[in-house]
Amino acid sequence: MSSDTPEAPMVAAPPAESDLPLMATLGIRFEDGAYRFSCIPYDNLHDAANFARLAGAGRDKNQR
Repeated sequence: MSSDTPEAPMVAAPPAESDLPLMATLGIRFEDGAYRFSCIPYDNLHDAANFARLAGAGRDKNQR
């Protein structure tokens, strides 16, 4: 492959029905072939969920 050829964009597998509650809880969307949290695209749900948890998504406002 030539170095002048751009790489094809990575497209994540769409979420399974069982992933939807987790995505809703953490505020993760699946758009344009990527999982998105806080406008950042991820190629898999695991990475998006880990970042969302680190950022505090899904926590009850009364929790510390």
